[in-house]
Amino acid sequence: MVWFTNPLTVVPLLYAGWFVGSTILPPTPELQGLTLSLNSIATAGTHVWPALLTGCLACAIVTSGIGYLGVLFVMRNTPEKSDALA
Repeated sequence: MVWFTNPLTVVPLLYAGWFVGSTILPPTPELQGLTLSLNSIATAGTHVWPALLTGCLACAIVTSGIGYLGVLFVMRNTPEKSDALA
């Protein structure tokens, strides 16, 4: 998977993916007692990954469908060039 984005927009994109995934999946236990340690971050990550990946996949499916339909609409409504003008 390749992320075509800049560092300023990657956080909102990942948050949107997590938000969509957390609304699709059932709720997970709340992350209480989160401290700034490597073990705490690793534990929190195991609860975040399923929602993040599910949300990113759902967003990818929806936006690719919209992109496909948009390109199909433009291609069907673009007049063809005449051979006499070429």
